[in-house]
Amino acid sequence: MSNENTKIISYIIKKYGPIKGKKAFQKIFYFLTENGIPTGLTYSLYHYGPYSSKLDTLTEQFELNGAIKLIQKGIGYELIQGDKVDDILSENKDEKTKDIDFILDNLPLDNPLQLELLSTTHYAAKVQKEIYDETDIEEVVKEVKRIKKSKFTEDNIKWSYEYLQNLKWI
Repeated sequence: MSNENTKIISYIIKKYGPIKGKKAFQKIFYFLTENGIPTGLTYSLYHYGPYSSKLDTLTEQFELNGAIKLIQKGIGYELIQGDKVDDILSENKDEKTKDIDFILDNLPLDNPLQLELLSTTHYAAKVQKEIYDETDIEEVVKEVKRIKKSKFTEDNIKWSYEYLQNLKWI
């Protein structure tokens, strides 16, 4: 699945430009995975929300394949287009680009904090749905508050829940 993911990240980085940090990168792939793009990734809850250790490992491979470059920015990184993106995309025509575009067009790609809120809210709602076969906004808000403490207000969490619900992602 890493070859498929190399095509996906090449497409994303070419069309949507630099990704502001590894946290945003994780959240983008989380939403792709959760919306049916076959990434082969699994996620568990981590400090900044849903996290895939496999994606962390694949990041080095993406860089070696020339799909991305990691550029140090202060204490973090920015992911920019690698030298081989055009070659990767010319060899691999992908029919899933409309699905990827819909997902990414509905995410705040330039705001890692908002991506963290949306992905954590989605994850909490997903777990609640798996356990109780339904989601309840108040219970999701409580769970996100438990996970994130005072990082986000209840209004922020309710907004993210309703935003995801309007997209039919929860």
